[in-house]
Amino acid sequence: MSEVYYAGVDVGTGSARAVIIDSKGSILGLSERPITRHELKENHITQSSTEIWDAICYCVKSAISQSGVDHYKILGIGFDATCSLVAINEKTNDPMPVGPDFTNPLENIMLWMDHRADLETDEINATGDECLKYVGGK
Repeated sequence: MSEVYYAGVDVGTGSARAVIIDSKGSILGLSERPITRHELKENHITQSSTEIWDAICYCVKSAISQSGVDHYKILGIGFDATCSLVAINEKTNDPMPVGPDFTNPLENIMLWMDHRADLETDEINATGDECLKYVGGK
């Protein structure tokens, strides 16, 4: 049987990374590309889903190129990410800004470090609800 390979992608707060490994876990190709954070207002921190996807594609292609592996021999790909969900306009299915005063549709992800909902968080935590043992917190 010929050698098989795997790709891994990690999307973090500040960058996307991709790796190509063989069946023994040896790293054959590795790439990283930064992702911009936007802070248009205090505690309003966003990112662009387009920039993240472009970074992922760049890193995977770069890691494959570095590895010298035929991409048809890559049998699996794994993803993990710390980023949040993209805000989508339900009428057009287009990405949309994540705030009523934001105008850049590319800033369509509220990053985990966005704290615009601190007052609401305090109100929810003040309930002492049983489910708070498993989610949320501050």
